[in-house]
Amino acid sequence: MDWTPPTLTWTPLSDWISGPVHVELVSADDSLGNELESPLDWWFTMDLEPPEFWGETPADGAIIDDPEPDIVVHIADTLSGLDSDCLWMTIGSGTPYLVDDPAVTWDGEVWEFSSATAGLWFPGGSTVDVCVNACDSPDYCPPNDSTHCWSFSIATGGPIATIIEPLDGTISACSLQAIIITITDSDGVNESTIELEIDGVAFDTGDPKLSWSEPTLIFQPDSVWSEGSIEVSLNSASDMLGNELSGAPIEWTFTVDLTPPDYSNMIPADGAQSLDWQQLISVDIADAILGVDVDSLEFEIDGVYRAGGLIILRATDDGVLWTDPTFTLDPGMIDESAFGIAYPWPEDTLGAGIYFPEFATITITARAFDQMPDYCDPNGSEFVWSFEILDDDTLGPDVFEFGPAYESTQNDVYLEARIADPSGVHVAELIWDDDGELDVDFNGPVAMDSVSMTHDPSDNSWIWRTTAPIGNFNSPRTITYRITATDDDYDFLNPDDRSTAFADSICPILGGPVATYITPEPGEITACDNQPIVISLTDPDGVDPAPMVLRIDGEVVPWGDPRLSYDPTAGELTFQPEDAWWSDMQTITVFLTLAEDSLGNPMWDTLSYSFQADLQAPNYANEMPPAWTMIRNAEAVISVDISDNLAGVRANELAMRIDGVRYDLSDGGLSWDGAVLSFAPAVEGVEFIAGDTVCVRVYAGDDPDLCEPNRSEFDWCFLMEPKITCNLFPNPFTPNDDGINDFAVFDYPEMFSGDAELLIFDIRNKLIYKSTIGPVSEMGEYDNRLWTGIDGTGNKVRPGLYLYVIEKDGEILCNGTVVLQR
Repeated sequence: MDWTPPTLTWTPLSDWISGPVHVELVSADDSLGNELESPLDWWFTMDLEPPEFWGETPADGAIIDDPEPDIVVHIADTLSGLDSDCLWMTIGSGTPYLVDDPAVTWDGEVWEFSSATAGLWFPGGSTVDVCVNACDSPDYCPPNDSTHCWSFSIATGGPIATIIEPLDGTISACSLQAIIITITDSDGVNESTIELEIDGVAFDTGDPKLSWSEPTLIFQPDSVWSEGSIEVSLNSASDMLGNELSGAPIEWTFTVDLTPPDYSNMIPADGAQSLDWQQLISVDIADAILGVDVDSLEFEIDGVYRAGGLIILRATDDGVLWTDPTFTLDPGMIDESAFGIAYPWPEDTLGAGIYFPEFATITITARAFDQMPDYCDPNGSEFVWSFEILDDDTLGPDVFEFGPAYESTQNDVYLEARIADPSGVHVAELIWDDDGELDVDFNGPVAMDSVSMTHDPSDNSWIWRTTAPIGNFNSPRTITYRITATDDDYDFLNPDDRSTAFADSICPILGGPVATYITPEPGEITACDNQPIVISLTDPDGVDPAPMVLRIDGEVVPWGDPRLSYDPTAGELTFQPEDAWWSDMQTITVFLTLAEDSLGNPMWDTLSYSFQADLQAPNYANEMPPAWTMIRNAEAVISVDISDNLAGVRANELAMRIDGVRYDLSDGGLSWDGAVLSFAPAVEGVEFIAGDTVCVRVYAGDDPDLCEPNRSEFDWCFLMEPKITCNLFPNPFTPNDDGINDFAVFDYPEMFSGDAELLIFDIRNKLIYKSTIGPVSEMGEYDNRLWTGIDGTGNKVRPGLYLYVIEKDGEILCNGTVVLQR
């Protein structure tokens, strides 16, 4: 700030910015100290921005047909406004046109210049450079000025060409795609000047492939286009005045795609063989130019199980997937019902989807189109290949473990073998002969069937046995036989899927002793600890006991053991053990492995069986009412659980004695349900007396197959609750701690089975004492049913007359008065 009287000057330290400025002189004193009479306050505006230009016409870079255009531009300055004296325009390098020039119109915002008024005509093809200058109008300092320049072009004035088809960058699937162009000019087009160049080869209308019918030029090829990019250039075309083609040369490119999608990497390959009934199918599909149209993709399949013909699946169907470039079909994911397919097997046998049956040739047709071109229809194609589903089981069953190793002349002869096949066995049969061969003549066939409980899951085998004996032979011989078996490979219900195999074996028919059990029989239970074992061992030629081998519960008992004897007349072999030889719950196994007749013929088969020993009497549990409990019901049911560890309980051994009276199951009151023996007193007209002790004795025996039962007894007693009436003693009572009548004792009904509430009231009917009393187990039990003459806080009450009430569950059982003296 600078003061040079009378002038005060303030100079800014930095440049102003555009906009309003507020100035205020707030104080100034004269030399005598007098203050400024009033503040000096004013505004001014800083304008540091030059004028702005916009909306120029013709636009910058425009190409126009008018050789005498009006040139327009908008000019404005938002702060100080425009100074019209410094507005001017130049065209090219010519003299500036000022605002007062006849060709200029200025309305304060829009500058408009008329080329025609200025006598300017711009030839076709020329570029017009325009510059406009403007400055603003500040009050102080030189104005801000600026110059705005732009340019536009005048069309040549020659013919104008328009591409009809194919347009630049488009794709055509037309093999004879025509090139069509319109060429227009108000003065007409000189046909002789037209030249069209295609892939470097120039054509004029003298060529039959290029035709001109104003305004349309058509190139029609006489042979199929080569696939790929086609470069086109309209090199020349003049009007009848000699003006050349506007924008020449006009160049563009289009693409020809005549090849349909291509197929590769088929899975499974053409001619392949598969064991998979739901073989995954896929193929790669590619198109180099247009690409593959996903919506056009489809599989056509011939050979699907129970389809009744072809089925067609598209990319949008379940189980079909397009992952460029692979088109895949998963049979297991396809809804078979959508094609009317229903399977004859249960749903849990095989999963859902479509299936390719064994022995079938599956033909696959894949179809695809490329994506829609800009011209003509898309290119489509199909590819056909096939594969074969093989039989997953071509081998017949395995026949082994023939049996029996030999048979007796005394038995019907059944023959058997174990037959294994992964798919199971459908049927088996047998032929036989006793002359050593089966190819010339034989007996049979004899049907066979599987034997239950003989399945071996490790190889899916069963024992198969003839359903009828092949005979009963009374003399020794050797049977040669052949078993033929067919597997149960019945995939897709096709009987031709089954395979057959056979194997031969022999079975000697032998004489020799025959052994059968007499006693105990297999599975029987004995109650004797010295139960004898008797076996029938017979032979028409007599039995030689010396070589026999008898094993009893693992112990070998040879001939000569004193416990072992043989009666040749009865044909019985007996093992008589000592007393207490068998133990309770023991399972005794008998195994006669060898015996010979007097001629030395061995026993044809072993004898093996087992029986059990039960030496323990029945057990008792859960007696009701429980022992020594007190009950109130005079007709309460009496019951007890009875069980036996092996032989079970024999019903006719059961009895119950109640207070000296015996009852058995012939009496209506005693019943047995196989586990619980119950007595219903009401049925027998029995009513227990209150206060009595009721004693019960139960009798039971088990149920062995041999020997007398093991018997036992079980005793218990229970109590009947006495009938008690309301009573109080002594009354009066003297609670003075002299040991005589120091408390009052209360009797009440059912005090042996439940407690009650004792309430003491004074003569004003005020409750002074309350206590739970009972239950008791005997009459002499006083401690829990007495009152010692105290109140609820333990203080002694005054002598006098008191009221008492005994109640249970809200019901008054007893009431009365009690006299307390001290």
